[in-house]
Amino acid sequence: MTDPDTTTAPHAHSEGEAPPHTTPDAAPLTLTEGIRTKLGTAPAPLKFAEVKKGLTKAKKQSASDFEVEIRRLLDEEVRDGRAFVYPSGKEGETRYWSRDEKHAIREEALRLAATPAPLADLKKKAGAVAKGADAGFVETVLRDLIAGATLFEHPPKKPNGPQLLGTKEYRHPNDKPAVTEALLAAAEAPLPLKDLVKAVVGTTKADKEFVGSVAAELIGAGQLHEHAPAKGKTPLYGREKQDPLHFLNVDPGKKAFAGLVAAADKVIKAVSGVTIDQILHRLRAALVDRPTPPPAPEPDAVVKPPHPHELTSEKIRKGLKDAYDELCLDVEFQDKVVEIPRLFHEAARVLPGLTVHQFHRELQSLQHDHGVELQAINEVQRAKEPELAIHHGCRLLYFVVWK
Repeated sequence: MTDPDTTTAPHAHSEGEAPPHTTPDAAPLTLTEGIRTKLGTAPAPLKFAEVKKGLTKAKKQSASDFEVEIRRLLDEEVRDGRAFVYPSGKEGETRYWSRDEKHAIREEALRLAATPAPLADLKKKAGAVAKGADAGFVETVLRDLIAGATLFEHPPKKPNGPQLLGTKEYRHPNDKPAVTEALLAAAEAPLPLKDLVKAVVGTTKADKEFVGSVAAELIGAGQLHEHAPAKGKTPLYGREKQDPLHFLNVDPGKKAFAGLVAAADKVIKAVSGVTIDQILHRLRAALVDRPTPPPAPEPDAVVKPPHPHELTSEKIRKGLKDAYDELCLDVEFQDKVVEIPRLFHEAARVLPGLTVHQFHRELQSLQHDHGVELQAINEVQRAKEPELAIHHGCRLLYFVVWK
């Protein structure tokens, strides 16, 4: 017995019946569409050969004409802003992409450099966003960021370690403007000087001695004001002048004044209709008729930092030159390259009252007038008394040569 025929015969359409829906083959991409698709879907920039691969050449078109046509279309895409081209391949080979390769590397580098990192690490990791990018091309992008003050140089974490790059400008811990700002902020509420210094060392990581010297300058300049101690004999320092009636805010004045307020309150409750103004008037009259009490004894004198003597610019410059000449007699400085901290100590000996601020100001002014040359120290960690040297960006100007 034979099996029945199960083959489906073509459906016959009766007159007026629509034929079944059929999907026609998709039209082939044009050469332009093919290039755009390749560049838009590529995970990384493409070399010309990679762009060309898989594109369909027109019939009877020579291979050389086909390449010329592709290059022409690529140039149009770049000109119209739909594609980007950079010599980012090995040995400067041109690569194409729908993304801006240089911008992508820049953005990744800035993201990574939020925490300062060595150039080699940034180059490797930032270049990974454009796989196959030549290391030299990536480094050029990073160097442009440094030149444009978007990436900043930071000192190494360890001695002899690689220099770091970060997105924020480096500030040495002993940065005078930063320490000054921190001291004034910490002194919003008056504190003992040692507590002010401790707080600022904690927030800025500056040297304790340096913070102390800046605080002394602020006191001498009238920017930090002495306040009477709440108790004991240790004075406080605040950024605002003390309230003239401060003695009523601390004992024994505070307690006595509270008693006066309580007594006045009893009078108001005991005498119907009496006003505060009437009580104050009677109290003032009663106190005026009383003998004036002797003045309260002065608290133990507080030793204040000495005010710098009046030193003119001319006098300071002469003193610096004399101190420099004296140091150059020492065999240690026979090459005429003198350490700035040593110069300060020698100058302070002949210029009593010389402050670090005056010292730095005159040295920098002399450099501007081409009177001296200030030189940086390469290994900052080896500097002695760096707070007496001059901090310039991420460099520490540590030596002076008189011209």
